Amino acid sequence: MAHKRGSVADRMAFFRKAIEEEKKMNSRGPRRPVSADFSNNNFPGSYRPRWQPPSQLQMQKEKQEKQEKLENEKPIEGASTQQQEQPEIKERKTEKVVSQRKEPRVLKKKPELKRQMSVSSVVLTWCQDVTKGYKGVDIKNFSGSFTSGLAFCALIHKFNPDKFDYDALEPENREYNVRLAFRTGVEVGIPELLTADEFLRMGRRPEPRSVQCYIQMIFSKYKPKDLDMSNLRIA
Repeated sequence: MAHKRGSVADRMAFFRKAIEEEKKMNSRGPRRPVSADFSNNNFPGSYRPRWQPPSQLQMQKEKQEKQEKLENEKPIEGASTQQQEQPEIKERKTEKVVSQRKEPRVLKKKPELKRQMSVSSVVLTWCQDVTKGYKGVDIKNFSGSFTSGLAFCALIHKFNPDKFDYDALEPENREYNVRLAFRTGVEVGIPELLTADEFLRMGRRPEPRSVQCYIQMIFSKYKPKDLDMSNLRIA
């Protein structure tokens, strides 16, 4: 009975045939070993080894070797450029240090200006000098220092001692003292910019500007002739 193609009997026959052919090949003798010298493409017969791509481990090894080679070469290659750049860097640093260590700019000294005194300060100082030694008089300003009237009397008496007896005056007699001073001032030629009545109405705190204006009239009459008033500022 004929067997179908591809049946078990066909496969068995194929294997038997293959075994017989293998026996024939073995009976011819051992096969000649292939030489291991593959240099210069000296392959036996038509045999050529198959090209195998490098393994991942080999690629990593080659990459690491290249990287190490580059790292070793970097300092050598950069040495010359670094030596060339170093003087420039040093020069810049030196310039920077020199600029930082520059001596501070010396400012030109402005010419010293003479202290310019005001008219009021000069007049006040003059009043203090003139009335020095008069009892009950202590001139510190153009207000409260003149309340009792004794300061007016002292200024007038200093230059007109024969007009009245200063030692007979008392600070409690404010109205008497004020009227005596202003009356005597008119007699000796002092302009009456402020009257006794106006001053008495101001009370215990006279208005400084009004008092100063009247005192400046006394100052103008009796001030030293050599006193230079040109550089004084009005205040």
